[in-house]
Amino acid sequence: MPIWEDCPAGLTIERLDNNRGYCKANCEWRSKKAQARNRRSNHIVEHDGREMALSEACELAGVSYGTIQKRISTWRCSFEEAIGDPVIVHPHWSAATFHRHLEAFFDEMAAAC
Repeated sequence: MPIWEDCPAGLTIERLDNNRGYCKANCEWRSKKAQARNRRSNHIVEHDGREMALSEACELAGVSYGTIQKRISTWRCSFEEAIGDPVIVHPHWSAATFHRHLEAFFDEMAAAC
């Protein structure tokens, strides 16, 4: 029986070695989330002593992916450095005011480098 005939609910097939075919020895059932984190194009960071996709590290650290990705690309820093500074949001700020303050913060941090 082919491997794909007994697919568990919510999972899809993933090849362990992309240079080999879809045989049982080279395939396993994975969630779409796990497969997305296993792409070559992912931004890999170190968090808690192991390497992982940036999206997984953000999820584990309980921080916003967009905020951390912006900090890493703007500040050219590590994941651990990027999660070190909290983003402070005033409860009465509109989205436009928040983004204006955030951009000013990023500009200030980039200038300090």
